[in-house]
Amino acid sequence: MRMFAATGAALLLALFVSPAYASPVTFDVGGADDGSSVALTRVDNGVTFGPYDFGWFGTVDAWTRWDGSALSVSLAPGLDDYLFTLNDLESQTIDFLRFVVDGDGVGTFDLTATLAFEEPAALSASSDGSGGWGTMDWTFNVLDLLQVKGSFSGGALTWDDPFTTMTLPDGNLVAVYLENTVPIGFSDTTIVHATIRNFGGGTSPGPNPAPVPEPGTLLLLGSGLAGLAGYGRKRMKR
Repeated sequence: MRMFAATGAALLLALFVSPAYASPVTFDVGGADDGSSVALTRVDNGVTFGPYDFGWFGTVDAWTRWDGSALSVSLAPGLDDYLFTLNDLESQTIDFLRFVVDGDGVGTFDLTATLAFEEPAALSASSDGSGGWGTMDWTFNVLDLLQVKGSFSGGALTWDDPFTTMTLPDGNLVAVYLENTVPIGFSDTTIVHATIRNFGGGTSPGPNPAPVPEPGTLLLLGSGLAGLAGYGRKRMKR
């Protein structure tokens, strides 16, 4: 009888002493009305490009507009529609910010942003960031028989504090990763993502699951854009 009583007491003690890890966790992402925000704190439009002539292969003549380039950023459409549940060690990636570039040129920027949640209400991730971009609208003529129009853009964004963790009252450790990114492509719009992860009762958030651009990649991109700008200035002087 004493053995059963001792066992029962031990189980009862363990129930009250052991931390309670309530999983799964439900996340309700907040929009602009719930605390999420983004703002450019500095924008330098840099220089513009000049026209290019590729001889018999064709010309890129739309660059002669010389209207510079512009950058805008906003919360991604549908940000406050995200509602999901994560079990231990599960992750969810969402669209956080939308960048839009226009015109022809290169530039640099600084920004500040916050990703807020309606649930868990205490969870949010805030950081400053900086980056640069290059963009061009182009018209390509091939032997005066075919004309193709489009745009090409590239850029980089690096956050000062891309990683936020919080231990919820129920003992779950959750993390928010803001994506460092180097988007390059035939588009004037880029989406920056955020990844939310539930570590359950774990004590270590582990590595960032979102891809982080290597410093060499950033340098190569910046050098390439600077080279294009320099070539454009030289051609204009001729």
